[in-house]
Amino acid sequence: MTVDINVTRSDLIRINLFLWPHVKFNWFYLAFLFLVGFAVSMTAWDAEIPLSMSVGFSLAVAFVLAVTVSALTFLLFLIIGVAGASERSGLGRHAYEISDEGLIETTRINQELSKWEAFQKIWHSGRYILLKKHWAAIHIFPSRCFDSPEHFQEFYAALKAKIGG
Repeated sequence: MTVDINVTRSDLIRINLFLWPHVKFNWFYLAFLFLVGFAVSMTAWDAEIPLSMSVGFSLAVAFVLAVTVSALTFLLFLIIGVAGASERSGLGRHAYEISDEGLIETTRINQELSKWEAFQKIWHSGRYILLKKHWAAIHIFPSRCFDSPEHFQEFYAALKAKIGG
């Protein structure tokens, strides 16, 4: 089974938005920011304010701080990643073939066989199939690149059968 894919910058934006909650580091970073925000804001309150009130305010401040800093960090890395994307980093046309040995990917600059054991996870987000090889390599299969919704589902089922889930 084969498919021709064209990965665009808008695909990269959508995929990053989808993947954010699936990356464990992001949750650790958010928790770290929350704890730092809470600790800093607890030291800033006047001693005359009741403890319960200062804890409540500190929790609110820490939450807003953690979400804001995390979102700004995400946006900064997203802008850098999308602006710097090129054919060498995954943009453009890809031809994929599912073989017994593994997934064969052909681009204008490379051809690669990735054995099925190399893949860690597969996601189906409705408009995309994502195939995770390692923390920095995810193959993107937009549904718009398939002949039909049935072909998209068949390709997903074939990948899932090969990597086991």
